[in-house]
Amino acid sequence: MKAPVIPAKKFAEEITEYPDAYVLVDVRDDWEYDDYPHVKERLSLYEMPDKAEALKKYEGKKLVLCCRTGVRGNVGAKFLLQHGFKNVYNLEGGFEALIAQKEPRR
Repeated sequence: MKAPVIPAKKFAEEITEYPDAYVLVDVRDDWEYDDYPHVKERLSLYEMPDKAEALKKYEGKKLVLCCRTGVRGNVGAKFLLQHGFKNVYNLEGGFEALIAQKEPRR
């Protein structure tokens, strides 16, 4: 089972137009944190079973889980959906796809 996805291009456009509608949740491990942009909300997959409730404060917003390429984002999004969260998405392609949206095309 795959979690619902939001394509990086769509997310990049919508976060610019509706910044308060989304919360980007970084599910990477601590050692990966300096590899890509920093985001406000972090919750590694290892912490999720114990700390997912902290994300309840964002009820009513779209939670977009993001890792490097989208695999762990899918795992985290499925976990949250199975535990009653709504409006949860995996950022398709992860940070790599999001960064590619900002790079000039050749």
